[in-house]
Amino acid sequence: MLKTFDRIAGLSILTASLTMIAPGPLEAQSIDPDRVRGGWIADIDGERHIYILKVRGSGVTGIYCWDCSDPDNLAFVENGRLDGDTIHFDVLHDVGPGAPWRDTFQGRVVDGTLTLTATRTGNPSNPPVALSLEREPRRPANAAPLPGEEPVARGGRGNAAAGGGGGPAAGAGGGGRFAYTPPGPNEPLTAGKVSGVWVWADGPGRQWFNFREVEGRLMGMVCGPCDNPFTFGVLDTFMIDGDAMTFNIVHEDWGFGIEDGPFNNMATVTVAKHEMRMRTLQENAPIRFEMTMTGPLRMD
Repeated sequence: MLKTFDRIAGLSILTASLTMIAPGPLEAQSIDPDRVRGGWIADIDGERHIYILKVRGSGVTGIYCWDCSDPDNLAFVENGRLDGDTIHFDVLHDVGPGAPWRDTFQGRVVDGTLTLTATRTGNPSNPPVALSLEREPRRPANAAPLPGEEPVARGGRGNAAAGGGGGPAAGAGGGGRFAYTPPGPNEPLTAGKVSGVWVWADGPGRQWFNFREVEGRLMGMVCGPCDNPFTFGVLDTFMIDGDAMTFNIVHEDWGFGIEDGPFNNMATVTVAKHEMRMRTLQENAPIRFEMTMTGPLRMD
């Protein structure tokens, strides 16, 4: 399991993504938020590593995962910033032996590649580790325009799945023509009650919602499938009020309406026994969706 800095440092250059280097000068283009935001990948020893970077102004947050359907393999990008032609951020690992710990990254975008160096916070004796991240080549029709590409409407503004990028018709999560009947009254919610994995649907389009309490706050992600960053969303801005929880499903570089810029699907959920009922409203279009998830699954 890639949970320790030692494992990262031990990967060979033949695996194409990580190797020990001394930092050196890079011929880099100026950092533009649109060149940074969204999904980045590295395939290492047959495992896919995915970074989803959320950029607002000069601030950077997001998620990192590998073998992303395993909830224990989720870490969180925080304290990030764009500074001239350089990006800086931390990755917080809050699960696994020795947790919590942070790795500190800095790097640049060079010819469409995000080239980073990482150091373990609090352990400067470890030499820096180099990481090269690429964009996912399997771009859907509703992906954001590439830098320099003319923005066009990609796929229209039809019904959106919970993640906000196509899928079944609105209301499909409610059981087709039958109205949703909860298994009991809505229950008072806490961070501990919702923490874990909640699952909707089956097959390749299964949606995995991973909620995590991290240092006193809720954070998370949704993916499905979980090997392509264009089917991921960062979950943030959580609020719990009695029996309801609200949060945002963040779309940085894909989804209907992405040609107008990043947007949120605003979600409201309630829980009754083993079911989480979710309703979403896309902030940049009158697109609503309802779905019922089962959980939480805790993979101890």
